[in-house]
Amino acid sequence: MTLMNQMKQTVTGQGQMNESLISADLLLAAKSGVRNTAYALTEASTPEVREMLKRQLQDCINHHEQVYNYMEQKGWYNAKDFSKQIQVDQQMAQQAQQMVQQSQQP
Repeated sequence: MTLMNQMKQTVTGQGQMNESLISADLLLAAKSGVRNTAYALTEASTPEVREMLKRQLQDCINHHEQVYNYMEQKGWYNAKDFSKQIQVDQQMAQQAQQMVQQSQQP
């Protein structure tokens, strides 16, 4: 089996995992955006800059909400049910481990 075929085989069926990992990374980035924009707002020295940052902060909050809702609908983020989230995290960890094992097979 060629290296390209091995890579295709490893990635096939892992689209959902990749999508959920990308979504989780996007959610973390959105949280960072909210935090950093709020911090910048406290440092703003002019009313114009404060107003612009307030609008930006609201955009960041809306973006975070969209990503969160998407992940919640897909069942990838269960903030309201901790035990369910642990199950999702364990499944994702097992899938990641399987991907690593498959990629190491000759």
